[in-house]
Amino acid sequence: MVVLRSLEGTLYQMDSHTLGAGSGLFETILSLPQAKTHASCDDSEVVPVYEPDVVLDPFLRLLCHVAVAPCKTYDDLERLLMVAEKWDAQGAITSLREELACSRFLASDPLRVYVLAKHFAWKEEANLAATQTLRLDLREPDHYSALAELPSHELLPLLKLHRTRRELFKTLLDSSARFTVGNRLASESFLVVEHHLFDSVPTPSESRVCPSCGKTQLDNSPWQALKAVLVDEINRRPLGDTLESILGEKSERPEAKACWEARCRDKWCGGLNYDKSATVRQIKNCLDLLPLTIQGRGV
Repeated sequence: MVVLRSLEGTLYQMDSHTLGAGSGLFETILSLPQAKTHASCDDSEVVPVYEPDVVLDPFLRLLCHVAVAPCKTYDDLERLLMVAEKWDAQGAITSLREELACSRFLASDPLRVYVLAKHFAWKEEANLAATQTLRLDLREPDHYSALAELPSHELLPLLKLHRTRRELFKTLLDSSARFTVGNRLASESFLVVEHHLFDSVPTPSESRVCPSCGKTQLDNSPWQALKAVLVDEINRRPLGDTLESILGEKSERPEAKACWEARCRDKWCGGLNYDKSATVRQIKNCLDLLPLTIQGRGV
């Protein structure tokens, strides 16, 4: 038997074979010629491990294959994984890995899950977490400490995912092929982007006149203002799930109302400048084209 002493002084008696089988560290220690088999709890036979009870107790239960309640917080899970790594407890790490990707941690701490998954080189969990970070504005100070834990080669792909969604969304909103009434003729560079994204590209319309009377020059400032609001929102929350607060039926955003209510200046026409339902549908189509993961589309 082996007796372990926690940071608080609590003694834990462990079967040496179980401890060695579950921990590569103790397998090495127990195999040393000077290692003794402990039969009592004398101070000379106690092994201090310098882990607090709150971590050591559930961790030793994992080593003994005793059922352990799921971690209540991400911090609890992270502490257990760090001990498991230090003790080279591969079985415990495997069990805790399954818990890392559960929905509650991905929802509450996606960035920290990403950091931990990258630390252990778990690609699938890192990819899932990267997608969930799209609900975050990584420019907020609350995220600085987690971002600082990432080496540059792990940080840059995550930042690129966020930036790419914003830039591609803006590019698609500026497309005359997609929004023929509100935008100017697409530039050659944009058509190159569209060529790589889609099999075919609609021919842009050169007409910037009222779609109803066909002669009055349009004032497209309402559409330009709405685009700016949409890009700002996806910059704040790259996932784009909050765009409904701007585009939905219950939206009170002045830029959206001004856009949908904009009419032809010809008093004999007065037709709406923009088809709201078609425009909103096209905006959502643009959102669906944005990459969701570091590797591309998909979850």
